[in-house]
Parts: sequence; structure tokens; C-alpha cells
Amino acid sequence: MVEASFEDEYPAVGIPRMDEDHAKIAMALRQLIEAVRSDDTTAAKVLARALIERTIEHFFLEKGLMEEISFEFIERHRLAHQDFLTEAQRALEELTERGLTVDCLRWTSETMAWFRNHVRTEDLALARALMLRYGHVAQLPKS
Repeated sequence: MVEASFEDEYPAVGIPRMDEDHAKIAMALRQLIEAVRSDDTTAAKVLARALIERTIEHFFLEKGLMEEISFEFIERHRLAHQDFLTEAQRALEELTERGLTVDCLRWTSETMAWFRNHVRTEDLALARALMLRYGHVAQLPKS
């Protein structure tokens, strides 16, 4: 089986800080999926918690960028983040309390697709708005 490259799965949005975070989140997801495939509940708990923490940091970055430019779709984007984190926390609680249940496995498998879709839609829209506002990536504020 040939694995897709990061670029195939997640197109660069053109904002280096976002692209770097996306690559790190994708790697964290792959590690979590491998732990689940190996039926390693202990590792899956640690990796799921780390994934959620990394994702919260990334969402905080995006929130700041959206607020900087009064992003037109900020509420929709914020709700997508909120919904993801609600499900992630629920899955982590399930994993912690009951192990690798069917619901936990479903969340793990659906998360990669959710993240891919989010990057290709919401994050690309944000990146385009940032580039329209600042004209060039080099002009972006260093937050």
C-alpha cells in the first residue's frame, strides 16, 4: 500500500504557521491511528490527549488570525472548532473510562477525514482572506 504524502492529503494553505501546525496535527493523528490499530489503549490515551492539546493551540492561532482581520466567516469557523473539540473530549473520556470502544474507534477514523475537510475548506478560506488583507504572507503580523 502506498501512503499519501502530507501534500496530497492537506494542501498548503500558504500561511506558514498554519501549514506547520497542520503537518504536526496530521502526524499526531497518524500516531493515534497506529496506536488504535495496534490495540494499544495506553498509548492511544496519551496520543489522543496530546492531539487535543495541539489542536486547541492551533485553533487559538486561527482564532487570533480571524479576529485580526474581522474574518467574514468567523462564527462558522469557530463553531466547527467547537464541535470538533466537544467530540474529541467525549471520545477521550470514553477512551479513558472504557478503553477502545466502537464509538472511540469511529471517532478516531472520522477525525482524519474531518481534519482534511476542514483544512481544504475553512482553513483555505481563512488563508485567502489573510492574503487579501495583507497582500503577501511576509506581511502577516507575527502573533
